[in-house]
Amino acid sequence: MRVDGNCIGEKERSLTSRRMHFRYPLRVSVGYRWTNSEGVCCGKGRTRNISDTGAFIVSSDCPAEKDVVNLLFHIPRLRKAAMPSVRLAMEARVVRVEKDRDLHTKVGFAVRKRGVAAHQEEEFSEALWQRGYVAGSRAN
Repeated sequence: MRVDGNCIGEKERSLTSRRMHFRYPLRVSVGYRWTNSEGVCCGKGRTRNISDTGAFIVSSDCPAEKDVVNLLFHIPRLRKAAMPSVRLAMEARVVRVEKDRDLHTKVGFAVRKRGVAAHQEEEFSEALWQRGYVAGSRAN
């Protein structure tokens, strides 16, 4: 049996392979910019979730699907543990833009990571671990 040109088994495998990376329900501020036919555009939002391969940004200022976006994530410092704030710069490609079905307005977009400096990724992972977002022990 075929559904939308795919065998049902192929479609199920496709859906499960899209969820191979754990998403952390992390809500942090993110600023971003991209270039389109009108020039350089800027936006601000909050993450809905983040994984090692990308993130979902909640915002009404959405780039178009397939646009390349430069993002700057900010994890605030924790006063109780005296941990400093952490910033992560990421270059990503927009893979999906979500709209409110009733209002027909943009509500956010998903990105897939293209590039992050290795030292920033380690610092970001450490900050997530210290704040309890990542289970298990730290890598040495």
